[in-house]
Amino acid sequence: MIPSAPLAPSPSHASIPTGLTPREAFASLVREVRAEVDARLSRILDDTRAQAATYGGDVAAMADGVRDLTLRGGKRLRAALAVAAYRACGGATDGEAGALDVGAALELLQTYLLIHDDWMDNDDVRRGGPSVHAMLRVHFGSKDRGDWAGILAGDLASALCTEVVAKAAAPAPRVLAATVLFSQITRDAIFGQLLDIGARAEDVETMHTLKTGSYTVRPETLAAIQESLKAGRRVVHIACHSFTPVLEGHVRAMDVGLLYDPRREAERRFGARSAPCF
Repeated sequence: MIPSAPLAPSPSHASIPTGLTPREAFASLVREVRAEVDARLSRILDDTRAQAATYGGDVAAMADGVRDLTLRGGKRLRAALAVAAYRACGGATDGEAGALDVGAALELLQTYLLIHDDWMDNDDVRRGGPSVHAMLRVHFGSKDRGDWAGILAGDLASALCTEVVAKAAAPAPRVLAATVLFSQITRDAIFGQLLDIGARAEDVETMHTLKTGSYTVRPETLAAIQESLKAGRRVVHIACHSFTPVLEGHVRAMDVGLLYDPRREAERRFGARSAPCF
């Protein structure tokens, strides 16, 4: 379903402009990464849809649901964090196709989780349009068959994101390490989703750390692996991994609407001189 050759970065790939505030620089990075990742996603999902169509209209409709939701919107912040971590670890912009592949995979993981989450929550609207199970209910003219197809659509997105990571444009040892970590991210997100279903007050913080923090923050570690396994970069990877709990806590706090200061938490955990520059 996905081209066997790694997807190469655009020749016009540009670096972050200088003379900007950190907020402006990150906004510029997000725009840059969004264009690259969206192009990757379009190619992957177009190929998937074409293959699905060979099995009939119902399979094509399922693939259409995955494509429509993935490309309908999304800020691509997770992909941008992955590329930012890659560059922070010393990665060259002319060789960051692997980090961009990871970014595309993270967006497909998000699609997978949203499809299943919408069905479990009985939400019929996502990103300003119908959720995938709602689209498929219309296609099949049946609530049950639409819901069953919706679950399979989520499974399809999960399979695609795993394949993208496994084919990322990077040396084999780094791809293997990234694939293992990506599987752990997916596992933790599933654990968090189950805790969400349980809806116990004592599980709220753990649930958000697993369900949202895992695949929002650990992309940095995924991208760091792309660079840190080179000689002299291992320390950078360890440092990135050490700050993951701090950033996950920040994401968890945003998710539940709490007031949370990541700089203060970093100082508490690692000392004043170790605080990240948020």
